[in-house]
Amino acid sequence: MWQVQKMPRETYLLFNAYFDNRTALTGEGSFVRILVIIDRQEPSNKSFCQLWFANKPEPTISNVSRTDFLWYKEWGNDKSPYQPYLFSCAVPASLEMVPESVSLVANPCDNATNNLRVIDNRAPLGKKLIFAVCVKAMNFKHQPLVSVKLVEWIEMHKILGADKIFIYELQVHPNTTRVLDYYKAQGLVEVTKLALPGSAPNVPDLMALYMSERTFGIQCPLELIQYTDCLLKNMNLFEFIVAVDVDEVILPLKVDNWYDLIYKVAIPKHKKRTEGIASFVARNVHFMDDTDEYQDWTQGIPKYMHMLQNVHRNASHMEIGDSIKCFHNTDYVLALHNHYARHCLGNYCPDVDFDLEDAHLQHYCLGRKKSECQRKRGKDLVEDTSIWRFKDKLIPATQKVLRAVGIL
Repeated sequence: MWQVQKMPRETYLLFNAYFDNRTALTGEGSFVRILVIIDRQEPSNKSFCQLWFANKPEPTISNVSRTDFLWYKEWGNDKSPYQPYLFSCAVPASLEMVPESVSLVANPCDNATNNLRVIDNRAPLGKKLIFAVCVKAMNFKHQPLVSVKLVEWIEMHKILGADKIFIYELQVHPNTTRVLDYYKAQGLVEVTKLALPGSAPNVPDLMALYMSERTFGIQCPLELIQYTDCLLKNMNLFEFIVAVDVDEVILPLKVDNWYDLIYKVAIPKHKKRTEGIASFVARNVHFMDDTDEYQDWTQGIPKYMHMLQNVHRNASHMEIGDSIKCFHNTDYVLALHNHYARHCLGNYCPDVDFDLEDAHLQHYCLGRKKSECQRKRGKDLVEDTSIWRFKDKLIPATQKVLRAVGIL
């Protein structure tokens, strides 16, 4: 849910607040970070944090010392009432405490109409897990087959080494709810249910229509809030954040899991360049959704295994930097875009591209509507069965879950 603070010239819609104690890189102290939507492109006035500590009757005042715009002005969208920001307020080192909550106000002594609990997630004994996967808001109320593809996708990521998957949800079909509930009970998936901010409608079918006609104005900015929320909630729990969609998988091509891809392939190969790297980048290539069209199903693989059945991809990968997906190092990254690190603790966000012989992003088309998904078989497509080396694990694992939730 969103909390509201009216400022003199704009309205702030506040999402979450986080305690950030990553001090090694910057040499600065700890901060409280606040994710905010503003109804204009630039804040018109200074703002302040009222930091509330346990057993202290008055707040400690800290000015907003860093303001990071999560969108790019060059992308346009300047008239949208949904402009995503990350505000930062320093926590006085003399207090040696984590604030219980924070309020964002225009003047130090204003009466706040917001109060956010400060999230401070820490790894047990300081030992981080390796990989967290973050998935933007699912909005598939009338698409029951998403549930089947989702099971295959989750099991594939489990095989590759994902320790936990964080999924944001607006509205989904009951079949998908059953799948998510199953994985939540297993401890593999955590679901965050969302509401649209401000005056945007939260009536299910009206929400879907509203979002479909305002993809650039509301959906895209809100995705940056979701990905950055997932990063900041988990920065002390996991070494890497992997932000991908449920039709994508970063596939290692020479090793069988993500850990070996990072630590045994990428880092040794690029040793001189990986010191302080914010992100490891996988280039995008689209796999056609054409097996039903050509009726050449692979024997021994169930027809509902979308990734295993569709093995014809574009012959050429997309250009470097175009629709990429990444492993983001939580020691360095401050805010996320869908495709790359948007802001880092340092002055910039250095990255390293995986060599195409080592890994790439397999992006699976769903239908043939998009231009990149319309190519016919021939010189423009190649058969790529790299994912088949996982099929002996993936097929039975997927079938087990589909039976358990009553879909098979």
